[in-house]
Amino acid sequence: MSGSAPQLSQEMYHRIYRLIKRDVEPALIATALKLPLETVLSIVSRYTVKKSKDANSKAESAGRQEEQIALEFYMYSKSRYAIYDVTGRLTQETGDILNQELAKILESPWKAAALKLTEVNELDECAATSLEKFAQDFAAKGKYAALLDPSPGIEPAIASYHLDNRIPIFGTERAFEENAFKIEASQKTN
Repeated sequence: MSGSAPQLSQEMYHRIYRLIKRDVEPALIATALKLPLETVLSIVSRYTVKKSKDANSKAESAGRQEEQIALEFYMYSKSRYAIYDVTGRLTQETGDILNQELAKILESPWKAAALKLTEVNELDECAATSLEKFAQDFAAKGKYAALLDPSPGIEPAIASYHLDNRIPIFGTERAFEENAFKIEASQKTN
């Protein structure tokens, strides 16, 4: 296996690069993403070489951009629903970004949407209130919203703000899909 790195999806590269930007050690990245350490080290070395080449011309703008990106949303459309992969902190400081993204989801054509919180490392009361309001507004439009696979770091906050009683939470995408469309089918029969 000399020199042949496993093929990674674009989403996996995005995850690795986001963790590299946060100065997470390669061994921790490999463990968290269940990848061989050699693969992660190879990507880290490519990133650091590219970064050092661009350092002179982009140092100031990269620093400002890194400070601004405290919350990211990536949308993955499926055949009947959408998954919004959320990365970063859900706090009062990122509340404007969160509310803008939730407003876009409210206006989307999807009958079901899940906010994947696997890479969210902080959740405060302000963000919990925004998530709850979003779920209520989405349901008022006859649509189904849920939280998907919250990180262990925010599970205590979810429990303390009682989101688990107000918004459906699923560990897997399959469970979300089955419940979202089971409810839709039962609404059609009534």
